[in-house]
Amino acid sequence: MTSVRLLTLLAALALCSVACTSGGAPPPAGVASTPPTAIAAPEAASTPAPTAVAMPGAPPGGPCANGIAVPEPDRNPWLVADCNTLLAVRGAFAAAGPLTPALRTWNARRPVDGWWGVGVSGSPARVQALALNPLFYCVGDNRNCDQLPRPDPVFPVTRTPHSDGSVLSGSIPREIVRLADLRDLDLGWNDLTGTIPPEIGGLVRLERLLLDGNDLSGAIPAGIGRLTRLKTLSLGGNRLTGGIPPEIGALEAIEYLDLAYNELSGRIPPDLGGLVRLRQLYLQDNRLTGDVPPEWGRLADLDDIGLIGNPLTGNLPPPDGPCANGVAVPEPEQNRAMVRECNTLLAARDVLAGGAALNWSADLFVQLWDGVGPGWASWDAILELREANRAMGYQEPVQNDPRILRLLTLDLRGKGLTGSIPPELGDLSRLERLDLGGNELTGGIPPEIGNLTKLEVLAISGNRLTGCVPQALVPAYLIDAVTAPPPHLPPCG
Repeated sequence: MTSVRLLTLLAALALCSVACTSGGAPPPAGVASTPPTAIAAPEAASTPAPTAVAMPGAPPGGPCANGIAVPEPDRNPWLVADCNTLLAVRGAFAAAGPLTPALRTWNARRPVDGWWGVGVSGSPARVQALALNPLFYCVGDNRNCDQLPRPDPVFPVTRTPHSDGSVLSGSIPREIVRLADLRDLDLGWNDLTGTIPPEIGGLVRLERLLLDGNDLSGAIPAGIGRLTRLKTLSLGGNRLTGGIPPEIGALEAIEYLDLAYNELSGRIPPDLGGLVRLRQLYLQDNRLTGDVPPEWGRLADLDDIGLIGNPLTGNLPPPDGPCANGVAVPEPEQNRAMVRECNTLLAARDVLAGGAALNWSADLFVQLWDGVGPGWASWDAILELREANRAMGYQEPVQNDPRILRLLTLDLRGKGLTGSIPPELGDLSRLERLDLGGNELTGGIPPEIGNLTKLEVLAISGNRLTGCVPQALVPAYLIDAVTAPPPHLPPCG
């Protein structure tokens, strides 16, 4: 293992010691988290997967059609096909080295939803998560994981053990691309070699792709740009070469991008300036040259960035708009996201207020605005990790101010608002509480408000609103619906 990989490994372990509980989060209900007392002998490692995915209604075949690995196989042909594919993946890994404890549980004489590292979800049931990272890190319902650079898995999976020290070797099996419904693929921190299969761009439903901490080489496939649902892409700590493909600029949903500690060269493509949801960007310790793209001025949600170890010139463009004046938002260079949110509120003010008066002005500190509740985002774990990283020379983000200001609450209850709910409020991505109750607002709830995925409370009773509540917001609205008198808006759909 190279020194860079060792430092990165130590940093990951430091991260877990800071933010994880001693035993991690408990596994989701119904998911096995400990090895069985006896594991049936695995099928032959060379068991082939079906050459074509079974279609619904077609008689399923292969070892997983035995009624054990997949109950009622005739009613679950898709899952039978996925299960057979996993056996082919196991066979590919077995050809490169000894089977790890996780892969030894991949056996057609055990239900597939109990195989370590496999997550089965959906209707019809499909394999939607594959997590074979041998390192322990927080999973499941441990809320501290929301603060970690390595985000939680999208779907519940059986936790892979790490104490045995075994890792996967060989190349990434191309059979993985047959798992067409895969949302979460984590093969990080193994000893994988070779290139990233270009066919991986066919997994168009992926939301997380983590291949960091391996020994992968070659270029980053341009086909990754097809994964437009991807929120997390982590390829750091490998030996990847060539340039950053401009196609990555098509990942419109991406929030976390790590390409650090590789051998990437050339200029940073300006296309990355279109990743407007990007919050964490790590490109340090490559061979990137040229200027920091001015298009990055559009990355208003960027909280953390690492660029050191590259012969780059220039700086991040300064934030713009009326709230970048240093009065409404202090230290606008360090609080770009809050500058954007402040500008958003100013753009929405007149539509929301109607005939009411709100003191929202760029000439007044945003924390003094009516109903606005900015706060310092919960980044204590990251800050402590930064200190550990600096001590090891691992990472020095450009933005080191621990006071990352974000808009967390907007409480305008009983302010006499007579307008409508502006769709711009859907851009307040970190908003946790939105209280517009007890006003005279009219119209419906714009669908853009459904983008507020961190919203915990939505209070809108006591207005003259019509229409329905976006499905994504129903849990946040239930608190208001239970405590407030009718009428209540129904959920959409």
